[in-house]
Amino acid sequence: MSVLKTLSVRLKAAGQVLVGGYVPYGFFPRIIESISGEPVTPRTALQVAAVFACINVLSQDVSTLPLIVYRRTKDGKGKDRTDGEKLYRLLHLQPNSEMSSVTWREVMMIHTLLWSNHYSEIVRDWKGNPVALWPIPNPEWVRFCRKDDNVYTPFYRVTIPGRGVKEMPFENILHIKGMSMDGNLGMETLSLARNVIGQAIAAQNYAGRYFRNGAEPSAILKYPKPLKDDAYKRLLQSYKDQTTGSEQHGMVILENGADWVKTSYSPQDSQLIDTRKNDVIEVCRYFRVPPHKVAALERSTNNNIEQQDLDYYKSTLRPWLVKVEQEMMIRLLPENDDRLIEFMIDGMLRGDYKTRMDGYAVGIQNGIYSPNECRAMENLNPRPGGEVYYQPLNMVDNTGKQETANATQN
Repeated sequence: MSVLKTLSVRLKAAGQVLVGGYVPYGFFPRIIESISGEPVTPRTALQVAAVFACINVLSQDVSTLPLIVYRRTKDGKGKDRTDGEKLYRLLHLQPNSEMSSVTWREVMMIHTLLWSNHYSEIVRDWKGNPVALWPIPNPEWVRFCRKDDNVYTPFYRVTIPGRGVKEMPFENILHIKGMSMDGNLGMETLSLARNVIGQAIAAQNYAGRYFRNGAEPSAILKYPKPLKDDAYKRLLQSYKDQTTGSEQHGMVILENGADWVKTSYSPQDSQLIDTRKNDVIEVCRYFRVPPHKVAALERSTNNNIEQQDLDYYKSTLRPWLVKVEQEMMIRLLPENDDRLIEFMIDGMLRGDYKTRMDGYAVGIQNGIYSPNECRAMENLNPRPGGEVYYQPLNMVDNTGKQETANATQN
């Protein structure tokens, strides 16, 4: 049973809340205010388009790739899919009674990218086999701790607001970490990138205020002599009517020697556009996402997009996939188990139609693929006789077959 469903029941039955000696771990205490003065939290950061796009791209790519459980063949040289096993369904389709695998993995990546830590409770049966994975909704509820004993036993302390505290065994939490200094906790990305994200928020807010005010800078009206109250109000209202609302950008008429003095800069003067473009690049650097994946296409062309996508897989996506695969294998599989957990990335690396067909032809001619294997990669049904592996005559092993080969050539 999951923490979320049974925590209050267990605490009531026990009659107490967990207490005792423990050592919490953590690096880089959260500093939510940036140099620009804008607070940086998961909610405010997601309002920055570049941050949202980076997280959206990575979380959707990881969540929609097929997650497969394999079993090694007896000779140890190959692997077979275990589509009928419970673990396969758990990871590939439904990790718990309320979520699909895509939803669960998307939550996992969003937590990891925003907080650099994701925690899912592993619910096991009486044999110790995993039967459900429940994501803990807020990573801030969880603390990695070590008991104050001789071996500093690790465990997780889960605090759910209004529902008490629960100690969770180390082996019953699937913990996905971002970049870490100690291997126990990920360093919070938003805390490290707070100044870059805060600057992006400030620039975004400035642009919003600029257009809200009619895309006109503020100013001072200079008048050569004192004004009576009625004249002051009429002059001020006339200026407002002609610079805001439906009459904005119209002609301003100043009476009796009044002078208009500009006191702020336009977006061009303050280089707002260039600043916002640079903010996109800086945010992409923190998340290691190439700019073209978030629609920043100034340096991309139709000729290099495919190569950039391949580099995105190798430099950005693959490290995340390997990290998740290894954490799952360590937590979900018993020691010395012959199964593997891997993401299937073949579809992501496929080129255009002509490139794929040329590759299949070379693979079939050299005996690397059978025709039916190539048909399967194109989501086509097998055809009779398509399981044959061809081999070029100039590469046939002639041992014991020389006479047959000669007879064929004659």
